[in-house]
Amino acid sequence: MLKKLIIAILTLSICLNLSGCSQFNDSDALLRPPNFSGEYTAIYNALKSSVHQGDKISLQSPQSGEYRSSIILQNYNDSLKQAIAFYKSGVQETLSGTGLRMGVFSELNGNWTCNWDLPCDGEKVDKVMFLKDESNIYNYLIVGYSSEQQTQKNYCIYNFNIDNFHILYAGEYQAMEVCDINEDGINELITIGHYEKETNNSKNYSIIDKTKNSHYITSAVINSISNDHIALWGETQMSGNIINYTNISFDHNSFGKPTLFIDEQITKTTYGTEVLIYENDSLKNIILENNMIDQTIRYQVPISYDINKNGTIEIPHTKLFPGYDQNSTSPIYITNWRKFQNGKLVDDITTYVNYSQGFGITLPKHWEGKVSAKNLYQNDEIEFFVYHNSLENDKEKLLRLRIDSQNNKNNIPFNYFVVRTDGPILYLANLSTVNPLTDPTLSISPDQVKNQFFTMYINSNINSKDK
Repeated sequence: MLKKLIIAILTLSICLNLSGCSQFNDSDALLRPPNFSGEYTAIYNALKSSVHQGDKISLQSPQSGEYRSSIILQNYNDSLKQAIAFYKSGVQETLSGTGLRMGVFSELNGNWTCNWDLPCDGEKVDKVMFLKDESNIYNYLIVGYSSEQQTQKNYCIYNFNIDNFHILYAGEYQAMEVCDINEDGINELITIGHYEKETNNSKNYSIIDKTKNSHYITSAVINSISNDHIALWGETQMSGNIINYTNISFDHNSFGKPTLFIDEQITKTTYGTEVLIYENDSLKNIILENNMIDQTIRYQVPISYDINKNGTIEIPHTKLFPGYDQNSTSPIYITNWRKFQNGKLVDDITTYVNYSQGFGITLPKHWEGKVSAKNLYQNDEIEFFVYHNSLENDKEKLLRLRIDSQNNKNNIPFNYFVVRTDGPILYLANLSTVNPLTDPTLSISPDQVKNQFFTMYINSNINSKDK
């Protein structure tokens, strides 16, 4: 029961603190009035008033990205407040095809009004983003939509001007993000998808027509938006041999130039990363160009991460602890975090990470090949021990790690000590080692455990965060 409670708390913590969720998030099947407050209540009431049988609408929340509320406030400029709300209405379902709709609102003298209400191009809202124009005004709204029967998602770019709200462009994507890739102070739209291969030097991006007998490749594309004009001015090929994309991280420090780390799920159990560098007005896929995709493949770890907090992103790569192989029932993995050095990927930090419980520890370098680990399911612990050619020979125990509830802080088990506290969670360690060890250098002190321990919550499609 305690384990289920702690996992539930961790899951809630991940949602609230990491994924952009807020108290205003709503499920896809909202059957009761949401518990809004302040301006959100006023917007929700304005939505109900503008829709026939508004008390029967169900609010819809974006499934990924920074904005996760069904009602999103975004000021067009300093003087004009605007908001959008996504909802479904059974009454209007036949009009919009899928039933998913978007209301666009503005505020005047404390009163919110629905200025526009229009059908959306999908069954669910995947992602919401905003782009500023040259005047530093949020002039463009980008919404990604998903549907069960489509392999790619649809996105629409809207002019966010409340007096002239309309669609500028519609396209397809598998992943997308906004970032200032050319460092000109204005964000561009990066999309990754299965696109028609260009056969000329045209830089104008057109809607893909897959009814034509054309050749398609998976590409990352840079789209600029200016004066209501959409233009493609950079692209590079991607591997394409993936199930889906799990995360896009934008970084300036890893290579001293704008860089995109594109994390992807390759099979049901494996992940990989492609790295795109922007230089000389072009986009380069240095992983694909140097045939290094196999060096990024790993189990369990969906995204790249700045694991040592040095300002650069490392790419994870996993290998098995001694004594395990791929046929083992419950293999345990070491995660090596790799960086680029002289054109090669080299191991930088070696860790064990428990992704389901949100913690990890940096492993001492001299443990490599000499220490293994096993799960102790009775107390839901991970145990590290000196490896002597068999997982059964675990008498030389080094370290145990587990989670517990703050409610038990006055009843910590014997020989355990608190490594870290995080809200309602206690992280505990046990150093009941055999004394003396056959190799005393393998022992680890309480201070080392505390210094090398970290919390790490990772979720697909969401930038991760640690404490």
